[in-house]
Amino acid sequence: MTALRVAAVLMLVNAVVLYVGLRRAGASSSQGRPAWLPPRWFRVLIPLTVGAGLWFEQSWALWSALVLCFGFAATSALTGPVLWRGGFFRGTDARFRVLHFWLSFGTELGMVVLLVASLGGRP
Repeated sequence: MTALRVAAVLMLVNAVVLYVGLRRAGASSSQGRPAWLPPRWFRVLIPLTVGAGLWFEQSWALWSALVLCFGFAATSALTGPVLWRGGFFRGTDARFRVLHFWLSFGTELGMVVLLVASLGGRP
């Protein structure tokens, strides 16, 4: 199995973690989503589409996945300490929030490493 296919599987895992987190957060929220935020299906469909492109080793998917994963990882790295400091990881559902954060962050970093490693032989 090539590095791109492993990254595609990690992209699938990340999309599932994202979907479960969105479902769980949506169930506890009494407010609707903001108007500027795309619907849930669209936010999950983008990583699945990029993952399918990685599975079939498309060059557009490699660069899209790099941008997507770097963005996800940077966002998680910046917001994680802020959320921890603000008390988001304490109280009710704290275990789920911590698990969700670390599963997301771990798969994103894993994808970045695999994608950068797979660039070795490409122009």
